[in-house]
Amino acid sequence: MADNRKKRDELLQDIRDVMYFHIHKLRHLPEWRGVKVDKFPTDFLIYAEAIFETKPDWIIETGTQRGGSSLFFADLLLIINSPGKVISIDIESYQPLEHPKVEYVLGSSIDAAVVSHVKDSVSGKVMVVLDSSHLLNHVSRELQLYSEIVTAGQYLVVEDCYTEGSKEYHPKTAVDLFLSTTDKFTLEPRGEKYLFAVTRGGWLKRNG
Repeated sequence: MADNRKKRDELLQDIRDVMYFHIHKLRHLPEWRGVKVDKFPTDFLIYAEAIFETKPDWIIETGTQRGGSSLFFADLLLIINSPGKVISIDIESYQPLEHPKVEYVLGSSIDAAVVSHVKDSVSGKVMVVLDSSHLLNHVSRELQLYSEIVTAGQYLVVEDCYTEGSKEYHPKTAVDLFLSTTDKFTLEPRGEKYLFAVTRGGWLKRNG
């Protein structure tokens, strides 16, 4: 059984590597309403299922990139009749599509003024998605700051934990360190449901 599981895991890793190269390296990215999204297609399903299940009022996203994911999240908030918005934060100014349910914030996700603005803006149920810089110190700081904003029963999602990298550039290391210092969050296998996802290994649910 152990040998079969090892072979299965190795095969899955090979397939993930091929998918990552095909989608990200060759820029065959999926799109939402004509805007590219730096995710696997399976992530759309995983996020949609989680959002329909937990029905957050607000979604905080660090890392706007092209703006496709913020549009996707905003459309889902409309569908579930959420009273809140998506707050998408990035250090670069992009030209994403305007959406009544999206507020774009220019600045670092760990800047005190940005964090203060987010805290002052949100209420009710809050979900957070971390997908900006993947440097260990940056992700660790984001986890400290934004874990305080996530409400009970909601998710704190750290993207790209599945990727291999140095200890200085690896979100999973930051997640492991964070979970070793708190009992407020539980790591769930939601990102493993469809085997391939950039959110694999990064779904932390706020207890309570």
